[in-house]
Amino acid sequence: MKDKFQEETTTNFVKTLLLENNYLKNFNLREIENMMLKLENKIIASDKNEHYKNKIINLIHNKILPMGAGNSSLNELNTFFEYYDEEIIYEKSEENKFVKCKIITNYKLINNSEKAISQTIFTKKAFNSKILNDIDIPLEVSSLELIIDGNRENQYTNIGNKFIVKKIAQEAISISNNETIVMQIQEKEDESNSIEFKREFMESIVVKKELKIIIPYDDIIYGHTFHRPMLNYSIRFRDNNANEVIGILRSAFHEKTDDTITVTKPQANEIVIKLNDDLLLPKEGVTIVTIR
Repeated sequence: MKDKFQEETTTNFVKTLLLENNYLKNFNLREIENMMLKLENKIIASDKNEHYKNKIINLIHNKILPMGAGNSSLNELNTFFEYYDEEIIYEKSEENKFVKCKIITNYKLINNSEKAISQTIFTKKAFNSKILNDIDIPLEVSSLELIIDGNRENQYTNIGNKFIVKKIAQEAISISNNETIVMQIQEKEDESNSIEFKREFMESIVVKKELKIIIPYDDIIYGHTFHRPMLNYSIRFRDNNANEVIGILRSAFHEKTDDTITVTKPQANEIVIKLNDDLLLPKEGVTIVTIR
């Protein structure tokens, strides 16, 4: 009877500990993490490869859990996109030398941490250096709307000359036969100075922006690698110079047959890819190739 009592008491204690949220409040975060480690070591089989198992557990604890908890060492991983929608339209090129592009982006970024986070509104973009031989300014802002922590900033309803495009000194991150120039849209401080355009937020920031970009005609690949988690994503891509466009969503855990993913071709030179109420992870992304 004593052994049976001890066994039932222990079992009930463990069930209470793991299944009742209120009881977990008696333990600090480090103690709870140690409990999780013991459970994960039990769940993840080690009879095949102990080294592989350890790598998986380290990934969960050093990357995934801090990202989900909003206390990652990387600020961008302490945020996630509630939605991220982009529309890209390539205009018809008459001389087959350059293509004018319209990029419309609409997203809501959520702060998953307990501290304020700063978001760059216009990221750096790399251009083939050949384009600057003919085009002085291949990048400009057409429109911009910002809603920060529920408050709309009205000073960007009329863009005027609030922004300027600057060349940015940046080391190459890859080896290529094409020389690239990195440029960024920055906010004007005065006639001779500009700064990176950032906004700080505690809860969320909504950004709606339209850019005009000029690219070489032979630049037939569009790629977007995600740097933050996102719950909803869509891209509409149309190339008015193309016979066909082909697109893929690069993801480790998704397939085209998933209920949350739709891929449609409204016409041969247009593709629409949507992910609805699911999760895309950093370093996943989309690639679209235009065939002319």
